Amino acid sequence: MDKPFLILITSLVMLTGCSAKENDASSITFILPDSFRGAIKVFEYSDGFDSKEKQPEYILEVPPDGLLPVTDLGFLREWHVLKHSFRQSDLSTRDLDEKKEGVQFFTLWTESNGDTLFFVGTEDEFKEAERAGPWKIDNYFPRKQ
Repeated sequence: MDKPFLILITSLVMLTGCSAKENDASSITFILPDSFRGAIKVFEYSDGFDSKEKQPEYILEVPPDGLLPVTDLGFLREWHVLKHSFRQSDLSTRDLDEKKEGVQFFTLWTESNGDTLFFVGTEDEFKEAERAGPWKIDNYFPRKQ
């Protein structure tokens, strides 16, 4: 078998596998408090949001302190698409306008116990939080006013 043919077949198998996975992807939507900035920690807790049963869409309401308990972290390890919007005072939601507001939604890291951290802020704020690492991440959770 010649090399170009082998590369073509390998590429087709990979593309087919990726597109099939994408169809199975769950949507995970984070509803953030209006004007939220800072870290979000999704962690396992028995009284948290019920996430044990696989769903096509998970809608997670982020508390003002950024600490979001769920009953099972497995859904974050599955193939998924992240979405995010802000909860307004009238309880409607609006999409995060990254260009207008200058803030973005980032994935920070996953800790060894499975807890996953996200970050909402500018790229510079994100890089600062990322450099701080797990030892100082508590400084990046929103504070009660």
